[in-house]
Amino acid sequence: MIFRNNFKDFMYSKVRVEIYSDAIIAIVITLLILDLKAPHFESTNIHDNMEKIMELKKEFFGWLISFLLVSVYWFQHHNVFHMANKIDLKIIVINQLSLMGICLTPFTASLLGKNYNDPIAITLFSTIFFLVSLTLCWMYAYIAKNYLKENYNKKSVLKNVKLSYLIAPTFYLAAALVCWVNLTLSYIILLLIPILFLFPLDKEVK
Repeated sequence: MIFRNNFKDFMYSKVRVEIYSDAIIAIVITLLILDLKAPHFESTNIHDNMEKIMELKKEFFGWLISFLLVSVYWFQHHNVFHMANKIDLKIIVINQLSLMGICLTPFTASLLGKNYNDPIAITLFSTIFFLVSLTLCWMYAYIAKNYLKENYNKKSVLKNVKLSYLIAPTFYLAAALVCWVNLTLSYIILLLIPILFLFPLDKEVK
C-alpha cells in the first residue's frame, strides 16, 4: 500500500510525456520502411524489373501490417492520455514499458517480412503486440480510476476498460496461436485490429 501510494507523490507534465512518446513512435514508424531496400535494375526490361519489385512483396506486407498496428497503437495511446487530467510516476513507468515493446517493432517486422510463412516469426510479432496492448490497457485502467477528466462518464469508461482487456490482447494472442494451424487466418486477425480500434471507446460528455 505504501509503495503504491508513493507513485502519486510524484506528478509530471502530461504534455512533455506526450511529446516524448510521440517522438518515439514517430521514430519507430519511420524505421519500419528501412527494411524495404529498393532493387537495382540491371536492364530496361519492364518484365524483369517488375519481377525484382515483386520479390519485395513479403517485406512490403511486413511493413504494411506493422505500420497499421503501430498507427492504431499511437491513436489509442493519444486517446488514453487525452482522458487524463494529470499523470504520476506510475503512468510514466507503464508508458516506458509500453514504448519498450513498441521499439521492438522494426525488428519483429523485419523478421516477419523475411520469414512470411514461418509461425515463429508471426508468433514473436504477435506476442510483442500482445504485451504492448496489455500495458496500454493497464495505463487506460489506471487513468480511468485515478485521473479521469470530469467530462467523461467514469462508470461507462470503467466498463470500456474491461472490454479493452478482453478484445485487443485476445486478438494478438489468438494470432500468435492460430498461425501454427492457419497462417492466413492469423494475418486476417491482425488486420482486423486496426479496423476494430479505428474509433475511441469513450466520448466526452459535453
